[in-house]
Amino acid sequence: MGDIEIHTAQGWVKLDDIIAGQETCSVCASIEGAEGAGYVKCDPPELMIYLCRACRKKHD
Repeated sequence: MGDIEIHTAQGWVKLDDIIAGQETCSVCASIEGAEGAGYVKCDPPELMIYLCRACRKKHD
């Protein structure tokens, strides 16, 4: 099997070469690997915040 590549602004990049993104929690300011479940839409809907795992558990 071949390498999986995605098209980015810098051209085609091997998926294995992309470093996982980091996000800063909007509540406690801890830095962790970004996860889709951490992004929360606000009002207005264009505004998004990020919650770390610990803060997500507190706000559930």
